[in-house]
Parts: sequence; structure tokens; C-alpha cells
Amino acid sequence: MPNDVFFATYADKAILDFPPLLPFYREIKEETKKHYLAHGLPWKEEYEHIFVKKIK
Repeated sequence: MPNDVFFATYADKAILDFPPLLPFYREIKEETKKHYLAHGLPWKEEYEHIFVKKIK
């Protein structure tokens, strides 16, 4: 796994066990996204899949 993908998704699985932290994690992801774009790295939609509600 390339480093840029690792850093964009490193805590996704762990945060699912602590739903109250999702709003804070979203803020961290937003900051990470800004840094990626500022350094010319692509930000993929899949990096934010954790915030998409699944309809059953």
C-alpha cells in the first residue's frame, strides 16, 4: 500500500468502533485533504467512504 493511501485511511477501521468520534475524524480528514492537494497528491473519494451512510 503506498504511503499516501495509508495515511488517508489509517484509522478508518478503528474509528468505526467509536462512532461519537466521527465528527472529529471528519475534521482530521479535511485537514489531511488540504495537505494532499497542497502537495499535488490526489484525494480520492474512497478516502471518505467512512462518512457515507449505508442504506440497508
